[in-house]
Amino acid sequence: MLNKGTRFMATILAMLLLSCLLVLPVAAAGMGVGPSHLEITDALRGGEYERLLTLFNLGNEEVTFGFSVTGEAGNWISFYKKDAPDIRIEKINVEEEKEAGVLVKFNIPQEAGNGDYVTIIAVTTIPDDEEGKVVQAVALSAQVKVDITVTGTQILSGVISNIQIRDIEEGYPLRIEAFFQNTGNVEAIPQFDVEMVKDDQTVATFTVADTRVSPDSSEMFHVACDTTDNSCGDYLCNITVSLDNEVIAAEECRFTILPRGTLTRSGVCTEMALDSDPKIGIISRLKAVFLNNGQIDTNAKLVAEIFRDGVLVDVINGDELLVPVGYSTELIAYLRPESPGKYSVKTHVLYEGKRTDSKDLSFEVSSTNNPVSSEGGGPEWQWVLFSVLVAVMLAGLTSPYWIKKLRPETINMKE
Repeated sequence: MLNKGTRFMATILAMLLLSCLLVLPVAAAGMGVGPSHLEITDALRGGEYERLLTLFNLGNEEVTFGFSVTGEAGNWISFYKKDAPDIRIEKINVEEEKEAGVLVKFNIPQEAGNGDYVTIIAVTTIPDDEEGKVVQAVALSAQVKVDITVTGTQILSGVISNIQIRDIEEGYPLRIEAFFQNTGNVEAIPQFDVEMVKDDQTVATFTVADTRVSPDSSEMFHVACDTTDNSCGDYLCNITVSLDNEVIAAEECRFTILPRGTLTRSGVCTEMALDSDPKIGIISRLKAVFLNNGQIDTNAKLVAEIFRDGVLVDVINGDELLVPVGYSTELIAYLRPESPGKYSVKTHVLYEGKRTDSKDLSFEVSSTNNPVSSEGGGPEWQWVLFSVLVAVMLAGLTSPYWIKKLRPETINMKE
């Protein structure tokens, strides 16, 4: 049986060990999912419908979210990345203090009966079990209620708004912009019929019907009309939009074809980043976002100068893309380091004989293909420090000084 002095020393040791554990850093965690309710009304048997969920990582570490579905319509539901709608997923990683979009697809079976169906989507954090990391013991979870009403009636309908055209220069295509909202329960293919009139004479006609829009979805249309054979001057444009031969919108717009060089070309590179840590012999995507804030559609491409240890070693060019007026487009070039070293990348966007201001980034590639970072290491150092503290305390508490101090007779207690 331990004497009181020994028990006293053990108590002190236990308290010190608990203190060490309490001061180890704990990652803040939190999540959010929106919206909390999804609804599909007038769903048609055999139809496919889409809704968007947004996942929020409110913590200070990357989190993996998993999905599960319960309810009578659970097997109708599947999940996809917002920016990759053809790739089905069961989980998704979200960086710290970031958000991610998840596309939820509903496939209504042909044999589904008319009626109301209720389903629950559970979004749950998946603990990280990677070696060397502290596993979060408690998973966080949020639920999204889904209400689906299945009917046997096919509804083909839609709304067109914001039809716009702009003046163009000679030789450039006329671009018609229009926003379409599918308000029915079946897939819709809007048909655009365009008539160009000059001096009361029809000089060109166009028909475009090549884009499908899912039920309850919307799409911004950019209809391009060839004007290569049309001279400078003022024009009237008659635009008719129809669904299955039923006209849903008709509008007259005027525009002018101007001499080349009349309209201002202008643009700016708003973002630039790498999509992964560069490694020797492995391709990384260099991405830049170009905003066309000029008066005419502009062809643009990304150009990057690659320096290693201060020496220019490569120049890379991305594909040239057409960027409509007022829109941003992601431009991409491909980078593959061949040797270790300290790299700097100077990028700019070339457009219509002009270039944007340069944007720079830097990184280091090691010979072992491990990314080099200026940040501290992972949680391993915490446990090394913990072990050292325990060893020091044990050595101190078992020294002759403390043994003498903690002997029963020195504590002056009766057994």
